Amino acid sequence: MFDFDIISEDESSICWVCGRVDCSWMDRFIPVRGWEAERFDYFMRGKNVDSYIVRKCPLFARIKRNVF
Repeated sequence: MFDFDIISEDESSICWVCGRVDCSWMDRFIPVRGWEAERFDYFMRGKNVDSYIVRKCPLFARIKRNVF
């Protein structure tokens, strides 16, 4: 179970709205070269886990949503 409430809406990572699945972060949890991100720790499954709030990324591709 993930606890996503630790990131407020104004601090959300752009990864949440990125359509890429072939970057090093999504593929292997290795930071993307050239991104602007803030590292933070959160608690998951009984241990601290490193993660990032990504502000800018050279590979960013916003998800396009269908509007009905």
